[in-house]
Amino acid sequence: MLQQIILPKYNSKLEEQLIKLFHESDLPLHFNRTGNKEFTNYQRISIILLFRRSGKSIRQFIDEDLSESKWISWLGLKKIPKKSTLHDWLEMFPMEIIREICKLLLPEKVELTSIDGTGFDSWQRSRHYEKRANEIGKIPPMPYTKADLFIDVKTQSILDFSLITHREHDVKAAERIFKRNKIKNVKGVGDGAYDSENLHEIARANGIIFYAPVRKTNRHSSRKKKPKGKYRRQCIEKPDYYGLRWIN
Repeated sequence: MLQQIILPKYNSKLEEQLIKLFHESDLPLHFNRTGNKEFTNYQRISIILLFRRSGKSIRQFIDEDLSESKWISWLGLKKIPKKSTLHDWLEMFPMEIIREICKLLLPEKVELTSIDGTGFDSWQRSRHYEKRANEIGKIPPMPYTKADLFIDVKTQSILDFSLITHREHDVKAAERIFKRNKIKNVKGVGDGAYDSENLHEIARANGIIFYAPVRKTNRHSSRKKKPKGKYRRQCIEKPDYYGLRWIN
């Protein structure tokens, strides 16, 4: 009597996660009803994720990783995408899909996190024409972008991020990032710009024990005077791991 052999439904755990991610994204298999259908959106998302996990350049990934892996057959690829093709794919998907992809890249265990933000001014414009514009009192606004990164300190992996094209207080970006956090029982550190009782409450509600040094509101005020807020008072003394914040 022959024994029935039950084959696994998926070739790997990652393939199972990729299929689940694609279904949750609600993306169609193809963007176009007619025309070129060499690659599906499932294949595109899967290859983008494999590329991000490799940590290599696009050319190295295609030549060294993808060309010699089982993913060609697992994904049902009829051909290997070129460097320019993969580059175009990286610009194709909206931010919501990128965030879902990033979730699959999270480290297995996260203990200490760090958050920090910085702004970028555009200094590429002509100083000559800026001077001329100043003479008539019509200086165009300086383009500005602000980035905030929330990272795992040990692996330096980006857990979440914010990228906006206007000025915003660091606390506002941190509140959005902490509300999206799904990692529980982790510690977090930030600089004095994140000194906010409301931010501490949001962090605790979403699994983060957050530390930010208390700002000095008045240099003439008494040092013995405790700051307002339960969690702010817990931040009077710096923890031993606070110095790791600089990794961000």
